[in-house]
This record gives sequence, C-alpha cells and structure tokens, in this order.
Amino acid sequence: MPLFMSIATEVSKAIGLSLVVEKINSYFKNPLSTVFKVNEEFHEELRIVIENTVEECFNENLKEIKNSSGNFKFFASQNAVEALLRYRIFKDFDIKKMKMELLKNKNIIQPTDEEINTFLQKFDKHLSESKNLRLLELEMDYKEEVFKISDKVDTIQESIDVLSGNSPQLIQLLKERLDNIKELIFKFKPKSALEEISRIEKKVEQESIEDVYIKGKIQFQKAMCFRLLGKDDDMNRAFIASFNINNSNLRYTERAAISYAEMGDLNKAKELCDLVFKQEPMNPICWFVLTEHINEGEEIIYEKIPKSIIENDLFILHRVGKVMIKREVGWFEWALAIMEKNLEDIELPQVIDYSNLSYWSQIIDLLFNRYIRNNLIQYSLMVDKQAAYNPDLQIIFKISEVFRESLKSSEVEDRYENITFLNLDSKYLLDPTSENAIELYSFYKKMNVKIKMHHDIVFRALTQVGQFDTLFKALEEKNYEDSSVYNFGVSACIKLNKIDKAREFSKLFSDGLTKVDYYNLLEVLQHFEVYPSTVEERVDELNNILERVDINEIDANILNYYVQALNDNIEYNKDNLSNLLEQLDEEDIIRPRRISDLFGWIECYAESNDILERYIDLQTPSLDLKKYAYNLHKLNQEGEKLIDILKTLRER
Repeated sequence: MPLFMSIATEVSKAIGLSLVVEKINSYFKNPLSTVFKVNEEFHEELRIVIENTVEECFNENLKEIKNSSGNFKFFASQNAVEALLRYRIFKDFDIKKMKMELLKNKNIIQPTDEEINTFLQKFDKHLSESKNLRLLELEMDYKEEVFKISDKVDTIQESIDVLSGNSPQLIQLLKERLDNIKELIFKFKPKSALEEISRIEKKVEQESIEDVYIKGKIQFQKAMCFRLLGKDDDMNRAFIASFNINNSNLRYTERAAISYAEMGDLNKAKELCDLVFKQEPMNPICWFVLTEHINEGEEIIYEKIPKSIIENDLFILHRVGKVMIKREVGWFEWALAIMEKNLEDIELPQVIDYSNLSYWSQIIDLLFNRYIRNNLIQYSLMVDKQAAYNPDLQIIFKISEVFRESLKSSEVEDRYENITFLNLDSKYLLDPTSENAIELYSFYKKMNVKIKMHHDIVFRALTQVGQFDTLFKALEEKNYEDSSVYNFGVSACIKLNKIDKAREFSKLFSDGLTKVDYYNLLEVLQHFEVYPSTVEERVDELNNILERVDINEIDANILNYYVQALNDNIEYNKDNLSNLLEQLDEEDIIRPRRISDLFGWIECYAESNDILERYIDLQTPSLDLKKYAYNLHKLNQEGEKLIDILKTLRER
C-alpha cells in the first residue's frame, strides 16, 4: 500500500465516527441516530477525501518529501495529519498551536503557514466534492450554532431577570439579547425568536423602558419573524411600527417605505423614500419602490434610473420578486432578462439563511421554469435520458440540497415544501430509478399544498419507471380538479395491455375536460397519442371535444391536424401552419413546437427547424435537439453542424 493511502486510512479511523459521535453528543441529549444517519459510508468517504488530499501533496512535492537529514514533510506523518484535520473539522484550529504540536516531532520538517493553509484548502476542496460529508458538516455546524445561540440567550436572560429599573446594565443586556435573537431568526427559528422577543417586550413594559433602539428593534425583528412565517400583513405593520419608533434608522425607513407601498399608501411610501434619498440618493430599495410601485406603468421612469441602480443586486432582487409574484404574461422572459447576469457561472451557496433566502428561492424558480421551457420532454411518458447532462437541472438539485439541509429541523420547513419537492424531482430526473420516483411520491403525499404541476410530475415519474400499482392507487382517489392526470392511467394500462381499464381512465379524462388552452394543450394532444381507439373512435372523440369544451380556433386547428396525422390522413398544408404560427404570441412556447411537429409530418423540415431554432440549445441534449438533427438529415444538410449535434447527443 502506498504511504499516502496508509496515512489516509489510519487518519480516517482516528478522526472518524467515534469522534463525530462524541462531538455531537456533547451538545445534544438525543442519540446521534436521531439527528442524522451516520454509517460506515462516512468512514469510507472520509478516507477517500484524506487520501486524495495527501496524494495531491505527495505528487506536488515528490522531490522534497524528505531532506538530506531524513526529516519529512508534515503530510507524510499520520499523527500530524490527524491532528491537523481534527482541528479543521471541529473549527478550533489555531495555526500557532498546530505548529507547536508539530515541533514535538523532531522528524518533521516544520511547515510554513502557507503550506498548512494550502493543505487545508486542498482538504476543503475534496470535502466539498463529497456529498455525504458536506451534508454532515452542514448539519453539525447548524446544530452547534443553534446550541451556542440558545445557551448564550439563556445566560443573558438570567441576568435580565434579576435586574430592574432603567439601569445602563439592563439596557445593555437587552441590546445583547436582541442581537442573539437575530441569530435565531437567521437560523429559521422565527417561532422561538418571537417567544424570546415577547419576554423582552414584557420586561421593557414592566420597567417603563423608553429606549428607541430597543423598542424599534423589537418591532423590526418581529417583522422578520412574520416574514418567515408568511404573515405579510403582520410583517408590514411591524416594519412600519419600527420606523415610527426609531425614524432615524435608515434601514427601518426604507423597509417601511416598501410596507406602505404594499399596503396601498403610496403617498406615505414616497414621503419615506424622499427621506432616504436625502441621505442616500442611490438607495436601491427606494428606487425600487419608486419604479415598481409609485410609478408603475410609466415607462419613462426607467430612463431616469442610474445604471448603477439597475445593476444593483438589491434592486434586481426586489424587481424580480415582484414580477414572479404577479406571474403576468411574459413574466418569465422579463425576470430572466433582469436576472440574466446572476444565472451565469453560479457560485453555489454554502448555506441558506434569512439574508439570502429570497435570492436563492428566485434562482431555483427561474432555473426550473427555464428547464421546463427548454425541455418539454418533461411532459413525455418516456424517461429523459439526457436530463442528467442538463446544467440547469444539476444546479437546481445542488441548490435545493443546500436548502433542504439549511431548513432541516427549522420552524419553517413546511413553508418551503415546494423546494423540497423540486429537489426530489430533480434528483429523479438526474437518476430516474423506481426508488427515486417512490421517494418523490412519498413526499408528495405529505405536502400541505398540491397544484397541477405536482400531480403531473409525480404521476409522470411513476409511469416512466413502471410503478403502476402505486399510480393506480393514487388515481383511484378521483379528487383531481384537472382531469389530465388520468392520461397517465391510460398510458400505464396500455403498457399492461389492460385496454378496458384504459378506456375507463380515458372517459374520466374526457368527462372532466371543460376547456382546452395553453396550459393543458399538451395533455390533450398526449391523450390522442395514447388513446386506445380506432381511427373512427379518435375522430368521434375529437368532434366531441370540439363541440363540448371551451377552445379557441388555433387550438382547435392544432388538435384537428394532430388527429389527422395520427390517423395517417393529413389534410393540411404549409400555408395552413404558417397562418397558425403568425397568430401566436411571442411568449408562447407550447404551440410553436407543436406546429413544428406538424411541419415535420408533411416533410417541411426547414420550416420545422426555423421554429426549433428559437428554443433549442445546440450544446444541451433534448428531444427538440433530436428533432432538429433529424430535420437536418432529411434536408441533406449533413455538414459540420449536424456532426457537432450528433456528437453532443452521443457523448451526453
């Protein structure tokens, strides 16, 4: 066994599970197993991390591992590496103390500060690449910090309880305690924080304390808690109260301006913005209030916004937030344009807390919507084998993993259940196994709020991996407002050759269909693709839908042309499709792709590709990219472009 592997193995044992257990159990009465799972996998992963770190150091210092006196570098010593990493993992590392420890071993070449830091940087790099160890570290950090905060708060409370009167000592302790409570808020403990704030508030009232700093901060922190709990009205009232108590605090003023605007008092909002501008003319929060609330709809105002404001992160964050809440036509394109620079070369967060919660929520939302729009295979009943190579999906999974870990055991975990859902969905898409599909379904059942998107994603996953018994059980509940979910039952029954059962689900779909529009057109088209019927039955079903449901002329034509193509009886031409295309909105991403399919079926491959070019990324595998490549082949355009696309599809 190479020397570095021997060192890694022994060190991993030395600083492995036994020490981790001892460390965490020193803080918690509960056994370790109730906090998180730790098993031999951590031993192995830790050994690999250490092995890779030591090996890298060996490779970079092959000629310098030993000197002429026979002394060797510190990373060639099991004891030195063990001590170093023990300090690193548990964050009580002091480089001076470390070097003093190394001095005890006369066989070690004394390292410089730079050498020690370089070693630790390498270790951190390899640690970050290990999913399980990273999550373990995050969990430990979170639990330990919460313990420290609570312990500190309890200590201060004891002193507060024995003090009375409006003394300087009591005032100082109250300020310190509020600072500690802020840490609880940042750790997503708003309920606990509100309880502590209430105790302080009672003490302030009992002792008739009129300190504006304390009373203003009480209200501001209450507002922060209400925000995390989704109590928007209480939040706005508390933010305004904090300003009314302490109007000299600029942060209170700008936040009260937003609250007044959200509550409809635009005059007061502008008044507060003017106060802020006297001290900070380039304040991004108040520029947001002016542009998005007070002057909403007046395009000229954007020409007056300084460039530094438009590019300011806080200004961008608030603008995008408002766009995403309203969800008006074209919201995604607008939000994407505003946030574009933030979506390039994303540096993943180490942890999510109160300060970056909104930002990373928006990032996940935008990336997920971009993925859906660029990869409509999400609506397919076949497994998307290219999903594992999709960069947006990979980032969604990584960020949502950090979210889940940061919110674990918090008091707001349920409020962000959709992020956990997207985490499990992206996990499934990246690795479409039955195990991951069932995990997604199990969480779905526990969700407090379910929408059409959740139904579609879960039932599609169950269908794709063949978990039909679970799917049928879920569909038999028959409590879905949108009947399109029964398409999955139809598809499953056809795979199992249960034609009569397929017809039952098909009827549930048809009977529940009241309209065909942008949001369910794909499902209706899918229904005809999987519907177990003869040509005559398909035509009868189409006529029934066209006569009975609410549908516009464009969608009626698309449905009609689709059914014709499925029946190998095409009675439309290039001009018919071009006319349809001209009637569509620019924001429409569903219908143009379906018209692209129709062009392809009548061998108008160039026209089909003209549409696809609006949406596809030539570097990212997708169903649309496959169609694009096929069209190039049919056009005899088998040049460098097609070769590059085929290479992308093959390699990824």
